[in-house]
Amino acid sequence: MRRAGWGRASSAALLGLCAMAATLEPARAAAETVVSITFDDTNENQWRAGALLRAHGMNATFYVNSSRVGVPGFLGLDQLLTLQAEGDEIGSHTLSHANLTLLETAAQRVEVCDDRTALLAMGFAVSSFAYPFGGDDASAKQVLAECGFGSARDISGIRSPFGCFNCPYAETLPPGDPYQVRSTPSVRLSTTLEVLKGYVVQAEQHGGGWVPIVLHHVCDGCNEYAISEATLEAFLAWLEPREAQGTVVRTVAEVMGSGSPPLEVAEPGPNLLKNPSLELDSDGNGTPDCWLRGGYGTNTFAWSRTADAHSGSSAQRVTISSLDSGDRKLVSAQDSGACAPLARAGHSYRVSAWYKADAPTRLVAYYRAGDGRWVWWAQSPRYPVTGTYAQVSWETPPFPEGATFISVGYSLLAPGSMTVDDLSLSDTAAGPVDVTAPQVALLRPSDGGVVQGQATFEAQASDETAMGSVDFLVDGRVVGSATSSSGSFAIVWDSTSVANGPVAIAAMATDAAGNATLSESRTVLVANDVAEPGPNLLKNASLELDSDGNGTPDCWQRGGYGTNAFTWTRTADAHSGSWAQRVSVTSLDSGDRKLVSAQDAGACAPFGRAGHTYLATAWYKADAPTRFAAYYRTADGRWVWWAQSERFPATGTYAQVSWETPPFPEGATAISIGYSLLAAGSMTVDDLSLSDTAEVP
Repeated sequence: MRRAGWGRASSAALLGLCAMAATLEPARAAAETVVSITFDDTNENQWRAGALLRAHGMNATFYVNSSRVGVPGFLGLDQLLTLQAEGDEIGSHTLSHANLTLLETAAQRVEVCDDRTALLAMGFAVSSFAYPFGGDDASAKQVLAECGFGSARDISGIRSPFGCFNCPYAETLPPGDPYQVRSTPSVRLSTTLEVLKGYVVQAEQHGGGWVPIVLHHVCDGCNEYAISEATLEAFLAWLEPREAQGTVVRTVAEVMGSGSPPLEVAEPGPNLLKNPSLELDSDGNGTPDCWLRGGYGTNTFAWSRTADAHSGSSAQRVTISSLDSGDRKLVSAQDSGACAPLARAGHSYRVSAWYKADAPTRLVAYYRAGDGRWVWWAQSPRYPVTGTYAQVSWETPPFPEGATFISVGYSLLAPGSMTVDDLSLSDTAAGPVDVTAPQVALLRPSDGGVVQGQATFEAQASDETAMGSVDFLVDGRVVGSATSSSGSFAIVWDSTSVANGPVAIAAMATDAAGNATLSESRTVLVANDVAEPGPNLLKNASLELDSDGNGTPDCWQRGGYGTNAFTWTRTADAHSGSWAQRVSVTSLDSGDRKLVSAQDAGACAPFGRAGHTYLATAWYKADAPTRFAAYYRTADGRWVWWAQSERFPATGTYAQVSWETPPFPEGATAISIGYSLLAAGSMTVDDLSLSDTAEVP
């Protein structure tokens, strides 16, 4: 998220802003001012706000994490449906309240798209999104657009007595960037009624605009981010008569014109399970995506991912060496819709699996109750020992009233081994199951070939009934997906996203029924050139000089933002010379910590040239994700955030990374570069450089 400056406002400026909030009262707003009351995090005490809003003829936007719905301490499904029926808007806040800037694009897509899908399945009209922790970047914005959202609200960007002193008095109508809607900072215990009024009044006094108010808890001091019922009631009562002078309260969807067209959620094919062939394992932990290894009781066991598959290249095997009680089972993921399919009350479901085992096995089923708990539901008869793959199937009882999602699995009941693959789950009312897998062949790149820059992956796939999509994998991780009506599927992959060296690539075709086939794997060599930097524009680039002995290198500053606990040190564990800089973050709720080249008027900060791009390099080691950050100095002397690199991985030994900035903005004067630690852990950095790419030899 873009945040300006590193300096501190004077106490006089703070007092002036507070006085403004308390005293400005226009006779009539110069232009329409729109206030949106928004609630984040699905907290159960937000239910109290409904009656207060209705008493004043108002509605709000509630940003919901679908995985929290029905969980103790959070709003229940019935409560949220009631709020929607009364005119409130239900928006999305990710599946698990994730900071999207700490996730790769594929994981961002799960948090964003699957949360919207789950909320739609619950019966909500979802078009608006809010970033947890205010964590947004270019990748997250693109994912939001792809997933059908029409807007995304930040947690800052509007001038406040607590900060952002050079920010505008309100968001524009319409917003300049619908995926970074400015807002007030989150309301806290220290936010008085007069401050809330001041947010509205300052907008009225400066041409109107949009003022999203960010709330979390409604209670008397139960949380740092709380507003009391009395303060909320007083604020709404103060707002209500202002409609006569052009200040109105609207939901986010109303402001955005309903946001976006509804997401087209295709009716599932006969197989409702995701990753039913157990091929995908994005995090490489051995457990297939959208599946869980589980069981209960007293027993000794070992799980493995095995190439002894019924189809494709992977299956799951569990071995029980001793058992006093219980079982071990592979179960489809028990979440709130990202993986778990929505089921229909009264319907029966057919479960099937391919297995081999030298001990008894059975199929099992679970459901998610209305309060969010997953509970055991039913089980099949026992199935016999078999030394070769055999298919079994079982029909569940009717799905219970009030239950929402379904999970199924396969259990090993005694000492021995069980291998399972190619599971399916289908609604018996949907007709016969398509169990024929598609055909797929990887066309390019060729085996043993070299890839550089933007590399094209292409595959040919077909199915007897209907094709769905083709996923392309690099070292077992999905890097892109494609659909096609011609049978030819292709993506463009940025090969600079991985280190130079050999990688394994493959294509996995999935048909409309959920059957999947993995192509033969190929090995290609990633060989991207790293440009040699031109003259280093940074002063004290090796961090050796510290003339005032304060531990911070000359021409550098230690910075960061957000809520986190950290310690900086000057360390002799240097890449070269005698000194480097180390930061340790012991806890992090939001933000980062970074070493940044000094942001002054030119004594240290290098001059930047409009339209030129700059190559930043650094030597680092870290046990948490890191990235570059860049800033520029405006013509009026302000330093503002400009751009950031992709995330770089943890490394136990010094490694060099490089990143090329976007073109330097017109009107900007000087440039500052830094290196950031993004999560709890430690980072050591040394030997940074910044060069104009136009001067690279």
